[in-house]
Amino acid sequence: MRETVSNSKICLGFALCMVLILNAWTTNAQNKVEAMKDVDLDDIGELLSIKIPDSVSEYAEAVVRHYSVKYIIDSESKMTMEVKKVITILHSGGDGHGNFYGFYDDVTKISGFKAFVYDKNGERVNKYKKGDLRDYSFSPWADAITNIRLLALQMDYTSYPYTIVYEYEKTFNDLFDIPDWHAIDSYKEGVLDARLVVENNSGIPLRFHSRNLGEEIEVFNQGNQQMLQASVENLKPLVKEPFSDPLHEITPGVKLVLTRFSYDGESGELSSWQDIGDWINQISEGRGHLPPHICQQVERVTSGLNSKKEKIKAIYKFMQDRSRYVSIQLGIGGWQPFEATFVHEKGYGDCKALSFYTRSLLLCAGIESIYTLVYAGDDPVRLNPAFPANQFNHVILAAPLDNDTVWLECTSMNQPFDYLGSFTHGRKALMIGEKLTSLVNTPSYTAEQNLKLNNGEFVLDREGNLQGSLVTTYQGLRYDLAQKQMSKGKEELEKDFTRALDFSGCSVDEIKVERTDESLGNPEGYRQVKMSVGRYGKTSGKRIFLKPNFEERHTRHYPAVKERDSDIVVDNPVLNVDTLVYQIPEGFTFEYVPGEVTYESEFGLYEQKIIPEDNKLTFTRKFLQPKGRYSPAKYDEFAAFKNKIVKADDRSVVLVSEE
Repeated sequence: MRETVSNSKICLGFALCMVLILNAWTTNAQNKVEAMKDVDLDDIGELLSIKIPDSVSEYAEAVVRHYSVKYIIDSESKMTMEVKKVITILHSGGDGHGNFYGFYDDVTKISGFKAFVYDKNGERVNKYKKGDLRDYSFSPWADAITNIRLLALQMDYTSYPYTIVYEYEKTFNDLFDIPDWHAIDSYKEGVLDARLVVENNSGIPLRFHSRNLGEEIEVFNQGNQQMLQASVENLKPLVKEPFSDPLHEITPGVKLVLTRFSYDGESGELSSWQDIGDWINQISEGRGHLPPHICQQVERVTSGLNSKKEKIKAIYKFMQDRSRYVSIQLGIGGWQPFEATFVHEKGYGDCKALSFYTRSLLLCAGIESIYTLVYAGDDPVRLNPAFPANQFNHVILAAPLDNDTVWLECTSMNQPFDYLGSFTHGRKALMIGEKLTSLVNTPSYTAEQNLKLNNGEFVLDREGNLQGSLVTTYQGLRYDLAQKQMSKGKEELEKDFTRALDFSGCSVDEIKVERTDESLGNPEGYRQVKMSVGRYGKTSGKRIFLKPNFEERHTRHYPAVKERDSDIVVDNPVLNVDTLVYQIPEGFTFEYVPGEVTYESEFGLYEQKIIPEDNKLTFTRKFLQPKGRYSPAKYDEFAAFKNKIVKADDRSVVLVSEE
């Protein structure tokens, strides 16, 4: 069993959204309360005797027999979560499903933990209490300062199948971010019975957003209590599918928001996006002032610069040159930025602090910028604009110009100016102005902009050995690939390069990776490699078999499936263009050259040409993959398109000796 770290602790499809008003007493409320009563985990013989249907066990590593979560909300700052789970591990591949991981900190506590293990005959063979759990300090990143801790229990029972029973309580003293309920915790995990119960005693209206539940969620009142119940049964296990939505987006779940909350003593409203902005401004008030001597440094940095964009770039570089990123996750420090003066003097801060500090520096030059919340990560998370809630884990800065907006990622000290990269591009974000808060879109990139361009020249000898050079240009989001390499030494760069190839024997003589374009908002990475490959061409008698596609080979085969569960989702469009020239050995001619291929569909474009000319071979390849979402019914077409590319990328030219 796994818990996730609360989004409020990390520098972080409309289905149903409604406010529960205390005015809807129903005559059958008592029946609904009875329906919410949970199983007795001290007597689970009957539960263990239930035969698991084939539809739930097929492809499963583990099956959840019972999973119940009950939230008891007593005030704007107090909630108890009661959890019970019974999960059967079917074979060794499912051991990880039975482990327990629970996070806690100064305002969340875990108590009443107990766990039991039952063998395949239903006999209890082990039991655990809270004192048996391992207690670790937990840091999301190596450079984080945090008070988050992790309680963990890893199962070591190996006689299958076996069943684990968990039960515990968790108390919360801040409710800005109530944990989401998910009916399915992991891939390859079937579920017989999962349920959620919410008992709201606070008198504060509660909002909820459900996913993939339909009518399996009930809302009613009992006296002064607001009650919510959701339940699902017999959910088949899901297997991770290529190009799919995240698990939590395609399985049943509920997100809860209390419309008034308290976080570390700071109260706020949470009914609209504006409420979130107002609360952020409230806890940040008075922390952005910079004294005159710091503003004088800004004046010197921007002296002689005419345009606002040039000044923003100079100030951004000033911040980068004197700062470093340290994540702060202590109490309200998970949301409240350090004072700007503190960041200037100490030279460090987290995403909140560095963005807030940069905003203050820009104000010294009379330039307005906007503190912006976003959910960061290499795979864009789809924020639900119709459900105002904490759906963020990170802060960036936006500086509006007359006809444009400059975007600043303040946590990277080598990030190009006005470039967000794959970490925060192409998604909804929350701009928090002094008075107005609004949802906006961060910049996105087309396939043509996300270019990886390979140009190579190679010499092949009679034994099939290859020598040559490869020059690669990275643009758009592909620049991230180059940036990750720029701080590495030659040895590590060599290992990364050779590991990425799908053949062995490559020896790197020279390699360098650097940034080539310093223009505003248009970073470009550059990699140059000189290498040799022993026996790259496979010899057989008088012949050499040469694969001209040196680096950009697609090797993953997409098998046919009986049924695809999720949409086909391509979030990151790309364009690869290769031009490689091979000098063939003297005395050899071309016996076989594969023909030109072109594959074009809604899923993309692939073109390949192999052109022989005297003792030279030119290989060109173009692969364009657009952003898109396609129905599961189109998977066979998608897989066929991908598999044709795999086959084309693996084609060989046959050279034959004239001697």
